[in-house]
Amino acid sequence: MTAEPDLWEEQRPTGEVALSFAIGFLGCGMGANNDRDLDANATGRMMKIIRAVSWVESKHGTAGASANHPKKDPFQSGNPNDSWRKELTGQSGNGSRFIRRTGLTNLWANQVQSAAEGTAGFPQRASFGALTDKTDGHDDADFTPTHSYTWGVLYLMLKINTTAGDNSYQCGDLARQRLIDGAVAYNGGGVANCGQRIADALALIGDIPPPLTT
Repeated sequence: MTAEPDLWEEQRPTGEVALSFAIGFLGCGMGANNDRDLDANATGRMMKIIRAVSWVESKHGTAGASANHPKKDPFQSGNPNDSWRKELTGQSGNGSRFIRRTGLTNLWANQVQSAAEGTAGFPQRASFGALTDKTDGHDDADFTPTHSYTWGVLYLMLKINTTAGDNSYQCGDLARQRLIDGAVAYNGGGVANCGQRIADALALIGDIPPPLTT
């Protein structure tokens, strides 16, 4: 059986690009006033929770029901029946509210795709234009892991921060439990005992370092 680090190494570059884009797109800030740019410690913590979610959702694209297309949707953000996919594609009204840092326009979920694709640094392989039907999600033949991580990481960051009672760009101290709670909210009940599975995944991959100072 292939070890987790080897499986993650195949996905890591895509995950890193997705995180970098999401941080810039949301204008993420950290600290007591959420006015400091995320530093290397903060992005490292975010990458750990992204890696843990990817492992729990699909073992980095190698496990799960064939109907969920784990290989091309390792972050499981492309299920056409899930609320996030319906919000993103405008099938369920405005959807979630993305409150971004001062200077950036706030968005409803159904506005995120257009705004993201028009933003510098957007991973072009994640474009909806590459899909035959955006509402098909990972059922579309051209859906890729880039779609999976790019749109999934944006939603994960929204859930991490709003579950903690903050706006989507406000990352606070990126405390371990805050990140786990957001990962559970991202999953939305699709995985039984999700919180424990995320904690187990973090233990497997090296866990999250000590809290940030604010």
